[in-house]
Amino acid sequence: MSPPLTRLPARGPPPPGAPPRGPPRPPCMLIPPPYPRPPSSPPLSPSPYASRSVTFLRSPPARRLARSPTRRKSPEKGSPPRVRSPGPLRGGSSPDEQRGSAVRRHRVDDRSMTGGTYVLRPAYGIATVHQLRARGHSKRSLRLAVEMAELIRVKRGWYADPGAPPEIVQAVRVGGRLACISAAAWFGWATPEDRRIHVAVPSNAGRLRDAGDRRCHPPAQDRDDAVLHWDDDQPVVPRGGSIAPLLVVSRESAVRQIVTCQHPDVAGAILDSVLHREPHRGWALRAWLDELPHARRRRLPRLEPGCESFLESIGRIRLERAGIVGRHQVEIPGVGRVDELIDDWLVVEWDGRAFHDTPDAHEQDRWRDAQLAILGYRSLRFTYRMVMDDWYAVIGAVHAALAQGRPRPR
Repeated sequence: MSPPLTRLPARGPPPPGAPPRGPPRPPCMLIPPPYPRPPSSPPLSPSPYASRSVTFLRSPPARRLARSPTRRKSPEKGSPPRVRSPGPLRGGSSPDEQRGSAVRRHRVDDRSMTGGTYVLRPAYGIATVHQLRARGHSKRSLRLAVEMAELIRVKRGWYADPGAPPEIVQAVRVGGRLACISAAAWFGWATPEDRRIHVAVPSNAGRLRDAGDRRCHPPAQDRDDAVLHWDDDQPVVPRGGSIAPLLVVSRESAVRQIVTCQHPDVAGAILDSVLHREPHRGWALRAWLDELPHARRRRLPRLEPGCESFLESIGRIRLERAGIVGRHQVEIPGVGRVDELIDDWLVVEWDGRAFHDTPDAHEQDRWRDAQLAILGYRSLRFTYRMVMDDWYAVIGAVHAALAQGRPRPR
């Protein structure tokens, strides 16, 4: 704002004893009033903000401080307080000491991690940043939680508890949902061994991340960490609802993906497990299979709910394709249940690593073989690797045993 102007009277003769004046001025000249600094005010000192690129601007006739572009206005009355940036860490020289100093100076309030625990629990330990902010978290509390290893930043906008299931964390990091045999294993169904994770992603998805590194974007055509299933059937989560449908596909979608992706023998073994472990879903499974194309449904083998493991199911299916049909989980007095009994005298045991890899289990299996030999049975044992990679040895041993006939008791 311009200073007010003062009209001075015409210049007259100087008073007695006054110092001589300069050249005379024209009468009725408009000039700004003088702005002398009060004698009591201290002299200007160098600004403490000089290191922050804040300068003083000289504007005649007065000197004033230029406002920094980063300076914020004071909050209005009744508005929530602003959170300032923490600035450089202080304390010890090591990162651990600096992190501890930061936590002491910016202590997380009661709304931070206690509010997020409720959000993370129903969604398998996974939550979006919008859910956490709605529960009272701030950017600072989330950043400190990640630094203190209380949360894991899966990718942009997604956080996970350190105890969250790793397969779901990997699926979210890739950019989709747990699918196919990975979802089947999550449901508790019997599945083959596969180190890769199966993920369902939209057809228009791009820049998908690596399952183990969110900063890496491998091409979709050449991936050794994940198998992608392009699926446009994305669920719609209502506002405020659980994000669990965004993490794992439904059972119906998993069955459809298994039949499409896996070999018919492998798919049949997984479906055997569905009937055995979830018998109440038998009618639903038949309805899901009826919706598949006839060509894919015709390739599936006969389903048997009596098989208790994936190895037992895959062995049964391949023996039936060779024309050898037996009974499953047959009770033999003095021995117990056996995996498969062919022609009422040939016992086939499918020894998976999950139930036959301990010293006690090894000892029990040898005792059962001795009892079967005493009772006039012949037993054959096959491992997972033999069934999956060396099936010719398995089928050859079964054919040779059947050709020799039933052993004669002594």
